[in-house]
Amino acid sequence: MDTPGNRRRVALHKEVLTARSVARAQTKARRYIIWDEKLTGFGLRISPSGTRSFIVQFRAPKGGRRAANRKKVLGRAPDMTPARARSLARRWLSRIADLGPGPEIPTLGTALETYLDVRPALAQASTTMYRRSLGRHAPDWLDRRLDAIGRTDVEARFLEVSAGVGPIAANKLVGLLRAVYRGPCVDHPGLQCPVGLWRASGGRLHAARRRIIDPPAEILPRWRRGLEAVPVAVVRDMVWFGLFTGLRRSEVSGLRWGHVERAPGCLRIAKNKSARAPHHLPITRQVADILERRRNTDRSHDRAPSEWVFPGPAGHGPFSNVNGWYDRISEAGGAKFWFHACRNCFITVAVRDLMLPDSLVRRLVNHAPPRDVTEGYAADWSLAQLRRASQRIANRIEELAEESPKSSGADAAGECR
Repeated sequence: MDTPGNRRRVALHKEVLTARSVARAQTKARRYIIWDEKLTGFGLRISPSGTRSFIVQFRAPKGGRRAANRKKVLGRAPDMTPARARSLARRWLSRIADLGPGPEIPTLGTALETYLDVRPALAQASTTMYRRSLGRHAPDWLDRRLDAIGRTDVEARFLEVSAGVGPIAANKLVGLLRAVYRGPCVDHPGLQCPVGLWRASGGRLHAARRRIIDPPAEILPRWRRGLEAVPVAVVRDMVWFGLFTGLRRSEVSGLRWGHVERAPGCLRIAKNKSARAPHHLPITRQVADILERRRNTDRSHDRAPSEWVFPGPAGHGPFSNVNGWYDRISEAGGAKFWFHACRNCFITVAVRDLMLPDSLVRRLVNHAPPRDVTEGYAADWSLAQLRRASQRIANRIEELAEESPKSSGADAAGECR
C-alpha cells in the first residue's frame, strides 16, 4: 500500500525457512522476500517467474545506520537447502561484523589514481592513456562511487563507444574498468565489478582483428613508389628505418643520437613496449646509411645539432606527424600503408621468406618470449647471430622493394611450373 508521502510500504513476510516452507511459497505479481525468523538478515526472495533465491541483507561496514542496505545472493532453491543457506548467511554476517567500520567506497576517479599509484613500473605513456580513456569515454563516471555504476551502465557505454569511436576503444575501456575494480572489490565486501556482471549476463568484447599486409614481394615495390612521392626526407627515412629494423613508430620517432652505440654497432631502444630493460638491435648496412644521411642533413642546417635522429620542424623535439603522410603514400603507391605495416613486413620476410627461427625473430622485434620450459633454458641469441639475421632480412627487403610486382608474380609462376 501507499503512504501519504507516496512511498510504497512493503509487507513483511516472516517465518522459519525450511524445505517445506520454501517449496510452498507462492509466486506473486511482484517480487517479495520471506525473512527468516531464526536469523535476522537471512531471507528467501521469490520472483514472479518462480525463481527462489536465498539472500543475506547487511549494511556496509562504514556509515552506521545511514549506510544503505545491501543484499547478496547465496544460492537458489532447490539446489541449495535452507540449512546450508542459513549457515552461509551466518558466516557472511559474522565477517561483516568483524570488519567493523571500513573505508568508504571510492569514486571511479579516486580508484583509478590508486590503481596507477601502486604500479610505479607503468610507463608514463600508459598512465596518460588510461586517464585519457576514462576522461574521454566516461567523464560523467569519475565522480561516481564504484557501487553506483551498474551492469546496464557498462553495457550502454560499451555500445556507445563501439558505435562512436570503434571496437578497440570500447574493449580498452571495459578492460581498464575491470582492472580498476579489482582492488576495491577485495577491500569492500559486497562490491561487485559491473564488467564481470555484464560478462556473466552474456556481454562479449569485440573480437581482436589485426590488419594483415599483402605478400612483401607485391607490396614493397608499391610502398617504394609511394615514398618517392613524399617530398619530406625525414618521413622517407623514418619509413625505411622502420622497414629495415621492424621497430614500432614510437620507437623510431623517439630515437636519439645518444641511443646509437657505435662501438658494438647497436641501437639501444630505451623505452619499449615489451620489456623494462633496453632493447639492443644490431645496425645493418641499410640502417647505417640512413643514420649517416640523417647526420649529414643535421649538419647542413644552420642551427644547433638536434638530439633526435628524426627531428621535428626546426629541430625541436622528435618528428611526430608521419601518420599524416599515410594517405599520400597509399595513393601514390597503389597499396594501403600504415607505419606498423613495416613491422608486419619485417616479420613476414624473416619468418615466411627466410624461414628464420621464431625465437630469433621474437628477439629481433622485442616480442615477449613464450612460457616454454625449453625456451627458458636456452641461452640468449648472441650479438653476432642477431647481426647476421638482421642483415639478411634487410638485404631481402631491399631486394624485394626494387622488384616490380608484375615481374615478382611472373617469377613465382615460373617456379611453380
